[in-house]
Amino acid sequence: MKLRYLGAVLIAAASFAIPATAQNAQKIAVANPSRILTDLQETKDLQARLDQEKKTLGNIELDKRAKIKDLTSARDALKPDAPQYADKNKELQAATVDLEVWGRIMQADGQRTFKQQLKTLYDKVTSGIADVAAEKHIDLVLAEIKPEIPDNLEPINPDQLRALMTQRNILFVASQLDITNDVIATMDAKYARSKPDLKK
Repeated sequence: MKLRYLGAVLIAAASFAIPATAQNAQKIAVANPSRILTDLQETKDLQARLDQEKKTLGNIELDKRAKIKDLTSARDALKPDAPQYADKNKELQAATVDLEVWGRIMQADGQRTFKQQLKTLYDKVTSGIADVAAEKHIDLVLAEIKPEIPDNLEPINPDQLRALMTQRNILFVASQLDITNDVIATMDAKYARSKPDLKK
């Protein structure tokens, strides 16, 4: 009798334990922050702006170099002992220094701006991953690191190839556990809503 009672208790306990375990199971997913950052429309728009700014700065640099070339020609057209030679030489030196200082300032400012914009985008990516995870009731999202290994292995040595292979942190993941595309779609939609309507 006692054995039957004990068996009934164990069966009952098991029947309650199985749903409880399933209910408390944590949901895990993966996302590739690098691909998200690359494929976002906001990133593409930012890159387009950076390319345009680079083109504008390139034109300014060409103008400055053209001025230096003209000043060099004007100075060299004079004899070194001519009264105007010293003045033209000073103009040339000033223009040369101006180009050098301007280049350094533009490089430093460009790097500072790029780093800030990249940090802002990365923060948006982590926030976007959190939003999608909350919507899908996911408890943990692992960052997938998946470096691209080129088809042509000639340019890289064995150590570089080995380093690329060992950087990969997830060897396999089922497609339904990868929320990378969901994050990109969600963030692109949010970005589109935040852009001003040019038709208005």
